[in-house]
Amino acid sequence: MIPFKLEKAQSVNGAIAAAVSGARFIAGGTTLVDLMREEVERPQHLIDINALPLKSIRKDGRNHRRK
Repeated sequence: MIPFKLEKAQSVNGAIAAAVSGARFIAGGTTLVDLMREEVERPQHLIDINALPLKSIRKDGRNHRRK
């Protein structure tokens, strides 16, 4: 596996800023780690968003917080 930086998101805004800088999100149910193991994906920076109060992520810019 290729080296990468793993960071736990402290806030929604921080996670978004990291993604704008090229980081990839990782959370429960993702297969990104499996793809990295097979060297199909090679992100250099991962953001763990499991602890954030989100129920989904959309490209339209709206964030949907849990109620």
